[in-house]
Amino acid sequence: MARKTNKAAMVALDRFENQLKHFEEILRIKREVPVENQADYVRDYSEDYWLGRIEGAVAQVEAALFDNKCLYGFMYIDSKGMPLTLNGQHITEHPEFKEWRRRYFTKE
Repeated sequence: MARKTNKAAMVALDRFENQLKHFEEILRIKREVPVENQADYVRDYSEDYWLGRIEGAVAQVEAALFDNKCLYGFMYIDSKGMPLTLNGQHITEHPEFKEWRRRYFTKE
């Protein structure tokens, strides 16, 4: 049974939200901005590297929530933070679906 979310878990959730925004912006830059106009730290690493960083952020927040016994579950969200709706299709077929875009449920 989940217990009340403590400060450590709230810090982990906040850090995850910030990391997610940062890494998604880097991925957008890699796709849309010409290479010569990209910052060195964006240009020097592949998209797979940044996707790996996102997967690491997901693992970190989930570990913190499990360790503090305050994870109820999660839902997938779109790029604007809104819940993905199925509309008769499998969630992974939604055009906005990304494995790492999640909102976690905890006990307040």
